[in-house]
Amino acid sequence: MKIEYLLTVASICLQFRTGFGLSNYTFPSGFKFGAATAAYPVEGAWNVDGKGPSLWDNITHAFPSVIADGKVGDVAIDAYHRYTEDIPLFADIGLNFYKFSISWPRILPKGTIDSINQKGIDYYNNLINLIISKGLEPQAVAFNFDIPWELEKVGGFTNASTVQHFVNYTDLLFKTFGDRVKFWITVNEGHAFCKLIVDDILARVITQNLGFKEYQCAHNVIKAHAAAYRNYEKNYKPTQKGKVGMSYSIYWYLPATNTQADQNAADRARAFVFEWFAHPIIKGNYPQILIDQVGNLSKQEGRNASRLPQFTAAEISNIKGTYDFVGVNAFRTFFATDRSGQNLSASLQNDIRVTETTNSSLDTSSVYISSPKTFKDSIVYASNYCNGCEIILTEHGFNTRNETLNDTARMTFMQNYMDEVLIAINEDKVNITAYTMWSAIDFFYFNFGETAKLGLIHVDFTSSNLTRTPKRSSQYYKNIIQTRSLTKFNF
Repeated sequence: MKIEYLLTVASICLQFRTGFGLSNYTFPSGFKFGAATAAYPVEGAWNVDGKGPSLWDNITHAFPSVIADGKVGDVAIDAYHRYTEDIPLFADIGLNFYKFSISWPRILPKGTIDSINQKGIDYYNNLINLIISKGLEPQAVAFNFDIPWELEKVGGFTNASTVQHFVNYTDLLFKTFGDRVKFWITVNEGHAFCKLIVDDILARVITQNLGFKEYQCAHNVIKAHAAAYRNYEKNYKPTQKGKVGMSYSIYWYLPATNTQADQNAADRARAFVFEWFAHPIIKGNYPQILIDQVGNLSKQEGRNASRLPQFTAAEISNIKGTYDFVGVNAFRTFFATDRSGQNLSASLQNDIRVTETTNSSLDTSSVYISSPKTFKDSIVYASNYCNGCEIILTEHGFNTRNETLNDTARMTFMQNYMDEVLIAINEDKVNITAYTMWSAIDFFYFNFGETAKLGLIHVDFTSSNLTRTPKRSSQYYKNIIQTRSLTKFNF
């Protein structure tokens, strides 16, 4: 039965629209196309002009073994000094917007409002002004994994005091840049931050309080987001008229067999990724499946209380509704096999009680294994979850280890997956308003180091001046933007 079921699922996942012909849909006139980077992967200048150290500075310096190539991001692609080269290249692609993140420790070296780094503010003012002068809309992420080390030393987001520090930080951003930045993401992928760093990286080199730390991190990230949103809503939105939201990780899970146990496992796994953060913000409180799972496991472990923190009634009310859009970062697909009967040590990943697998029925062209069909399913799922709210695809892209400037594999990927965006808009009636290519340019990609090649623009890490060269995919993206169509480019 399992083999037959997998073959059925595989036949669905392999329906690349190019095999049957692309849809004839075109992107709506108001649809926006952009590309993104993040501060730590591109900026470098890690201790220049008053910037304080970040968590990632400390990780790469102290534990290079957790980085795929053992390198550090001290220089990255030196965008701090070379952004005047990069923004014109992005403009040449015809992007409607450029999404970047702001380095918290570059603005506030110690993480706190009592020590503001004017040179950091000057850098982002210059960056934003150049983006606008080249005809692009600036879109800013307040936090993308690089928490100031001074805050991380005392617990980071597991310390409740970080909530107010984040509110102070974002208030400074809104006050300083909000006259020009009208699109804000408070936190990029809270799930990835609270799981990736704690479970997948730091636990390899430092003893972590697993099964507690991940949930406490998320608890305070959610409260920090909500407090920042409410501050913007009250004090800045009436005059600045911008939008504020969060971007969420979505991993799509398919049951490995057609048993109820594996179906439940797939539902449970989705709850521990997207719904963990989205449910408090969209619907109020944690999803019941998460509350029940962690609560029951905590009881089985002989604990008097759940390892999952609880929101107060006032917090639930304050957090609910703190979004103007839902940002979707949908990269991965897994098959889920139930592990409910196993006795496992406490950790976020073990609490799910799921074995995650992939196989050849999925698209393995990217390091991020998925499929066009399940990518669209993720988008529809997010839309249904927020009752048809505005969906922005805040990151999506092709990750490979080796490629040439003639990156036809990326172009094929773009065609197949972006066609599913068109299908979602036109057939599933999802209110998708923008697509963000991840990424605009090759960079130092956190624990991947320099090994990940995601950019529309190539960076030669072996050259002294980190030479930038547009890849062929940048021309394909330009064609999509100009024609609002996927069918008018000859590979």
